[in-house]
Amino acid sequence: MRKMGILLLFSFLLVSCEKEDFTKPVQVDFAFGLSETELDLEKSTKTPSLSMDTGFWLLQSIDFEGRREQGGDYFFTYTPPEPLEIIFEKEQWQGQLSFDIPQGVYQRIDITFNLVAEAEHPSFRLKGNVSNSPAFKEPFVFAYEAQETLKLIARNDKGGQTVTVRQGEPLEAKVTIQTNRMFDLLPPGLLRNATRSERMGEQMIFVSRRSNSEIFQLKATRILNSTEVLFE
Repeated sequence: MRKMGILLLFSFLLVSCEKEDFTKPVQVDFAFGLSETELDLEKSTKTPSLSMDTGFWLLQSIDFEGRREQGGDYFFTYTPPEPLEIIFEKEQWQGQLSFDIPQGVYQRIDITFNLVAEAEHPSFRLKGNVSNSPAFKEPFVFAYEAQETLKLIARNDKGGQTVTVRQGEPLEAKVTIQTNRMFDLLPPGLLRNATRSERMGEQMIFVSRRSNSEIFQLKATRILNSTEVLFE
């Protein structure tokens, strides 16, 4: 009986030690996508609606800051050899990056996406359509042509900040641009009166710091608040 008790205690200690190994890496896949949006800019069939279909970031680096209950905090920076184009599509979350992070209970995770602009290549772009009727749509592009830093607090699937990372439990970080947040409350008159120009081989409403700047100024400040990271 005494030997049996010793064996049980030994087994318990082994299991406890294994649970407290906070160095074991767990792969986290980062998937990027757009939330679906179709914005009726005011309640009238004669006013335009706006929807976004695709977009991209030009990513220079990512900073990860994880605060754990036990095992110490964990930080890293990922810098690709050259700026990386991250693709966003409506209602499709594409896994484009993966990182190993040590297991544990993270009380808070801050992730910073550092975006960079290059010649003829903005740091952030969204493309969609303005529709005045089901039969008529015209392209709409929002382009941010400067460096931008997006520092986000990650959330769990219940909206809290605590994220549990455990070996054997698949974990995905969904990075979402909520385009409805970004473009709501846009006065329909601005779209009606927007300058049309030829870009990328087609006539469109092109919004940037230098083109349709009134729309740009209204919406450029909402990029950060329209982006979220959800661990699930």
